[in-house]
Amino acid sequence: MTNISPSISTAGITLTGNAGSYTLATGGYRGSTAGVFYGATISGHNDTLVVYGKIAGYKEGIDVTGANNAITIKGAGQILDGQYQIGGFFPANYEEIVFHSAAANGLVVNYGTIAQSEQSGAPIPPLAAVSFVDGGIFSNKSTGTVTQGGAAFFSVAGTVVNAGLINGATYSGGPASLSSRAVWLQAGGSVINQAGGRLVANGGVYGVQIQGGAGTIENAGTISNSGHTAVMMGPSLTNLFILDSTGVDLGIVNGGAGGHNTFEFGTAAALTTYSNTGNITNFNTIAFLNGSTWDVQGNAAFWAGETLGNVGLTDTIDITGFTVTSSGTGVHAGTTSLVLTDAVGAHATVHFATATPSFTIVSGAFGTELLGICFCPGTKIRTPDGEVQVEDLSVGDAVVTLGGNA
Repeated sequence: MTNISPSISTAGITLTGNAGSYTLATGGYRGSTAGVFYGATISGHNDTLVVYGKIAGYKEGIDVTGANNAITIKGAGQILDGQYQIGGFFPANYEEIVFHSAAANGLVVNYGTIAQSEQSGAPIPPLAAVSFVDGGIFSNKSTGTVTQGGAAFFSVAGTVVNAGLINGATYSGGPASLSSRAVWLQAGGSVINQAGGRLVANGGVYGVQIQGGAGTIENAGTISNSGHTAVMMGPSLTNLFILDSTGVDLGIVNGGAGGHNTFEFGTAAALTTYSNTGNITNFNTIAFLNGSTWDVQGNAAFWAGETLGNVGLTDTIDITGFTVTSSGTGVHAGTTSLVLTDAVGAHATVHFATATPSFTIVSGAFGTELLGICFCPGTKIRTPDGEVQVEDLSVGDAVVTLGGNA
């Protein structure tokens, strides 16, 4: 790699070559006085900027116009806005790091602080603290903080991976629609919020919004906009929201009206209870990661019209409050629905996203259990009265489960 020695001027840091690099050491400060817009500019391609010190711009902290450039803010590093500048601050709100329309495939890795503050009386609000026009990746590590303004991707799908804190914001200088989200993907993309990660609306309209293209969100941390919509995904798309056992959604999770959307209960090594089903809306399929164990406490209104996905041979489905009788439909193999009937003739239909395995239907402690296990004829099944060949079992017969219950 060729080391391009940047010119240090009133613009602070300037990288104009290709495959160049610059490291701002701990305690170092690069900024601009009034009238000079940027603390650092990168107009070359494939350049690397590593920040241990502070960069601040009268307008923007870092302005990027070249492609395939990478910025890493280390633990003590800070990207600051014009409010911190010598000689006053710019009379409008702008982003801290901006990758413009020609700056494709940008990368920002933040271990430090990206600090944005609203400037009173400014005519427009900034759309984000970190902005990508032509796509890229924003990785906010566990020590990383975006004080407000969040991250936004505009014309091309983007990726956000968060293990730290990203705050959105509301701005007095503009309409609510321009208030920033913690993450705002305007052309689709993906968000991975890792365990311990926090995506906070902080007065903004949503914690996460994905629109203009299909989106995938996996949440093992916290996405919050308490009492309001925490997640808003685009309409008429195919969106996927995955909730892991450590994930918390403080607010409504909206999969997008008119789409083919899946809410998946993801990684859960131990039994995990989820009762916040009243905040889940506009999802057509409820799926479960293979090998996970969940107790989803949803009422009839939640399950009505939903399709179950990722149901395999070794899965067990417990339907609480409904006990099937011998008049119910028995084993259904290779179909996408299963009709159950109880003692008073009421029906419950379970819909599956794909053709199902053969189910054995038994009465459990709290209702009906569907055991998705395919047994060959002659296989002996343990019952309270001893072992019985599987083909001799009838709907309603008690069997002994793996936990020892009949």
